[in-house]
Amino acid sequence: MTSPARAAVGLAKEAILRDFPVLRKRGVAYLDSVDYTLTPMPVVDAMYDYYSGVELGPHSEDAYRELLSRCERKAARLFDLKEYRLIAVCKGNAMVDIVAAILCSKGVAGAVAISEALREVCVASLLSLTSRLGVPSIVVPAGERLPEASVACLADADRVDGSLIDSAEVSREVRERGGVVVVDCSVTAARTSLSLSRTEAHVVLVSGDGVLGPRSTSLVFCRRDMDPGRLGAWLKASEASLPELAGLATALDYLSVLGRDRVARHVSRMASRVAEVLGGPGLRLLGPGEAGVVSAAGDESLLASIHRALVERGVLVGFGSLGVPRLVARHGASYMLRISPYVYNWEEDVERLERALRSVKV
Repeated sequence: MTSPARAAVGLAKEAILRDFPVLRKRGVAYLDSVDYTLTPMPVVDAMYDYYSGVELGPHSEDAYRELLSRCERKAARLFDLKEYRLIAVCKGNAMVDIVAAILCSKGVAGAVAISEALREVCVASLLSLTSRLGVPSIVVPAGERLPEASVACLADADRVDGSLIDSAEVSREVRERGGVVVVDCSVTAARTSLSLSRTEAHVVLVSGDGVLGPRSTSLVFCRRDMDPGRLGAWLKASEASLPELAGLATALDYLSVLGRDRVARHVSRMASRVAEVLGGPGLRLLGPGEAGVVSAAGDESLLASIHRALVERGVLVGFGSLGVPRLVARHGASYMLRISPYVYNWEEDVERLERALRSVKV
């Protein structure tokens, strides 16, 4: 198995680029990582070893428990989750599975509040779930107080401008009413050095999509002083496979070696450079917030021309409703360009972006 330590201590450019060979092989600049990061080779290797049977022996249940324990120990240190315990590693839409478990095992007296800052696929699935169960639900603006909610489904960041959303006050209010707060902390975990405990949520999610891990996997933590009831048992039906768990454990190791402080500084520096070159006639910039996300709103035909020019030159960015149409609309637009650099982006990518932008006739 390839060691994640080969990424070297810190953000050593050549070492990191070796771990993402697709960037060199295809000659592209991948510049939108706020939702989905690329997966480094050490993570791919770890998963392959289990899929191929190299690491799969007669004690696979023991291996699963050991990997779960490894994920819990690593995440507790990496994300400051010492007040939480890992109850599951899920595949699929973990937020929906958690809310289904809460509604079916505990029951609620009030509405389910859903933040519009969550990805639309999650919002739509939560609305469908509550409709089927006959539970009232409401989609609320990010950061808004929730006086009637018994279950609050929140996001930790604005995926349009990169600003962080403080959910601590909302968590305290819902908790005082005996409700439950679930926060998707994937953006904070991957792109900042902040503690995830700051949310004061009952349940915290960290998606593998955002932390260099396997697609559609999530770490699910609940507070140690919270009685999870049957939550763990409900989530067992959607738990990740052994190879996926091995990949996620290795991704946490990899991020730990890089260091969240160094990653946050690098992301902030690259996002500031992007903001310098992205502005122009007809564009309204949003960000970069603490999470290092920059978006541009403007005339749809202009945005489409810019996007086409970028793609033709191998610069891949977010375009359209960005998977959060309600949030985009809240910012006064229907379409946007989004750039959210990460650890595998460097000054050359920003220069490539700038050259592509110059080719667009306004």
